[in-house]
Amino acid sequence: MTVEQPERDSYILFTPYLVSFKEINDRTDYIVSVEDVDMPVLDAMMADSRIDYPNNINHPETVLLILIGSGLFHFQVKVFQGLSYCSLQDEFQIYVDDAPLPYPLQFLINSFVAILIGGVLFVVYLWYLNKHHVTRVRKAGSRCQDLHAIAHDYTADDRKTSMYV
Repeated sequence: MTVEQPERDSYILFTPYLVSFKEINDRTDYIVSVEDVDMPVLDAMMADSRIDYPNNINHPETVLLILIGSGLFHFQVKVFQGLSYCSLQDEFQIYVDDAPLPYPLQFLINSFVAILIGGVLFVVYLWYLNKHHVTRVRKAGSRCQDLHAIAHDYTADDRKTSMYV
């Protein structure tokens, strides 16, 4: 976690600092993910009754804030230094627009759309074969006959005078 103050250099919080997050609007669609770190200072502060919300004190190097929902998140963060009860407190807001869909739902939508597009293409292909299929010329005896001669049974003279051939 990095602390940035106006007109001062920013610095990274290391071991003697502890942080605590609280969502002010009482939203529950977020996760504060923390790796387990053995720190005697952390254990002592969590046992102290003078701290507002002791179960939410975390090591600053391992904190990860995961926002699940969308909308406005309003957090209050407190930074404790060692066993000092004077805390640096600040509030920040995060607005999340268009949060991603949960894991199985996104996968199911993608699969359904792929199957739907494949089915439509297959039906269009079958329709195309049905409408544009040309029958093969059949042999009559030892020679091939012309399709127009078979279908209309014209003679060679009729073909010259016909306007449709």
